[in-house]
Amino acid sequence: MTQILIDLAALNQLAKQWEGASQEVGGVVTDLRRRTMDADLGILRSYGLDPGPLTDQLQAPIQALTNGAIELDEETAQLRRQLYQAVQASGGTVSTYSQAQPDLWWMRSGPAGGTVTTAAVNAAGSGTATTAAVPLAEHLLPAGSAALNIQQVTAVRTEIVTNADKWLGIPYLWGGGHEAVVAPGATNVDCSGLVHQVFGESGLSISGTAQTMYDQSAPVTDISSAQPGDLLFWGTPTDIHHVGIYIGDGEMVEAPHTGASVHAIPVYTGSDFAGIRDPFGG
Repeated sequence: MTQILIDLAALNQLAKQWEGASQEVGGVVTDLRRRTMDADLGILRSYGLDPGPLTDQLQAPIQALTNGAIELDEETAQLRRQLYQAVQASGGTVSTYSQAQPDLWWMRSGPAGGTVTTAAVNAAGSGTATTAAVPLAEHLLPAGSAALNIQQVTAVRTEIVTNADKWLGIPYLWGGGHEAVVAPGATNVDCSGLVHQVFGESGLSISGTAQTMYDQSAPVTDISSAQPGDLLFWGTPTDIHHVGIYIGDGEMVEAPHTGASVHAIPVYTGSDFAGIRDPFGG
């Protein structure tokens, strides 16, 4: 039997590049859609031009890019699962490899896509709470972790609002913020990159495109039922292109588009609003 030796460092670098490509495509899609939404079509009409055919022509390439971003994101998740399973099949353990090469990001996730640690989450909710346990979405906690109780989830939601405030004023950058969690403001972010950073500062792992975050969250009836830390989405259920973080009192924090910065504004809705969802209940 031929034994094949795997260069984990090289494979890890390839996987990270693949994930980066997925985020960049997703960022381009978001940027294109936001620019299209923000365009003053009234100027064209004032010159007697119908903007309808022009915007229709844009939809096909934007949709193609959207499909590509979704496919890349799915393939990246599949690669992550395969790498993890390959190590298990070879008799290795996640802890052993992680200690040797802590940058192996794909080792931080089990087949279902968990996260590295919940130290910050547990610290935020430590105590002798006797409230009922609340299931937490599998993508936010590593496999085998105990469910958080209501007090712990409430503490984390409060912390997310504090984290989000620290990013106000940071310039938008499509594809930005999807790598390792950094100190607030240490990198520019796009809409989903902002969510990744804000949640990551609290020890939670939520990554991918806005579409991925939508798919991994549970629907909330309406804005009156929303809680701080919930996520707001724009697009359609199968074509999400923007995400923001609800911070309470009808306000949200978002990284809007190129040329703008992360800001806190009243929640805005319209025909493009896809709803609000709970990442803790997905």
